[in-house]
Amino acid sequence: MTEKGKPKKTEAADIAKKEPKEEIIHFLVPKHEILQPEGVSELLERMKIKVENLPKIAINDPAIQSLNPKLGNIIKITRKSATAGTSYYYRLVIESNTVTSDESEIE
Repeated sequence: MTEKGKPKKTEAADIAKKEPKEEIIHFLVPKHEILQPEGVSELLERMKIKVENLPKIAINDPAIQSLNPKLGNIIKITRKSATAGTSYYYRLVIESNTVTSDESEIE
C-alpha cells in the first residue's frame, strides 16, 4: 500500500522483467497474437479510426502473457463460433491499474 492507503499501480517495466508465462491452451480462450506493424496501419485505415480508439487490454492480462507484449502493441483475437463463424477483435495493450498478489502488503 502507498502512504495514502491506495494500492500500488503495476508498472509496465516490472511486468516486462518477469519471465513470460506458458500459452493458455483451453477451448474457451480464443487465439491471441500480436499484430505486425504493417497490419496495424492497414487495420486503422480500413476501420477509419485512430489507434487510441481501439478497445484496451491490460499488459498483465493472463491471455497475452505468453506473447511478451509491449505497451502500444495491438493484439488480434480470433474467436471461432459454430453459429457466427470466425470473428476478429483487436485490442490496444495498455498499462494495468490493478495490484498483483506479489505487490500487496499485509499491514
